[in-house]
Amino acid sequence: MGYRWNRDLKGNPWESPYACFGDNPIVNPDPNGDKWGKPGNEKQQKEDKAHADKLKSSYNDLEKKYQKVADNLKAEMDKIENKTSDEYNTKLAEWNNANFAVGDMKSAQAEIETMEKDDKNWFTFKRVTLLTKNSNITADKNADGTNTISINYAFGEPSMKAHETKHGFQVTMGLLIPAYGSSNHTNKFSRTTLQSFVEREAYIRQFHIDPQSMPLFVNTWKDININYLRLIKNSDGTLTYPGIQ
Repeated sequence: MGYRWNRDLKGNPWESPYACFGDNPIVNPDPNGDKWGKPGNEKQQKEDKAHADKLKSSYNDLEKKYQKVADNLKAEMDKIENKTSDEYNTKLAEWNNANFAVGDMKSAQAEIETMEKDDKNWFTFKRVTLLTKNSNITADKNADGTNTISINYAFGEPSMKAHETKHGFQVTMGLLIPAYGSSNHTNKFSRTTLQSFVEREAYIRQFHIDPQSMPLFVNTWKDININYLRLIKNSDGTLTYPGIQ
């Protein structure tokens, strides 16, 4: 009952490519062939899949933008005869930044695809207002033992959505684990790594989406590791990522 006649193009590595619904279509509905939305809510699943696809498209566009910046910088570097000059070293640092951003955007696209294949977690998006809740992720335990992870973003789409989606990926990878306690709903997660690492990775993703969104989080700059990002704080409070405009 839980098998298909053709191969599943979005199959999971841990099961047969001909399997579907986890061999139980009642407990494991999957109308879109992915893991977005709450189980059994087809409308919500379609809306959440649209959110995920929009994010992937944004990541792809930014990958191309940063790659163009990197290519232009490389062309400028090739024209500089003195490879030990300050001018060359400045361009080299900017080129490294651009390539780092390209790699992060490629990773971002792959992460969403990994989340779609997660057999333990469903993901849903919810826009919230600052008056009621800050951006975060929450978890609900489903009857079949899976989790529904809500990616709640308050503003700054897609930068805040990208930030919280990174946390969703960290749930998939086991870096964040829902801490339910006596309730089937929680906004608390056990961290298997240092908080600074978990948050830094999310802020790096947010920064690559919208560098100017970072001043909104002035109280958390220490958690990001400014030297790692190589940010420059301007006199007007904005931040600059050398070579990425």
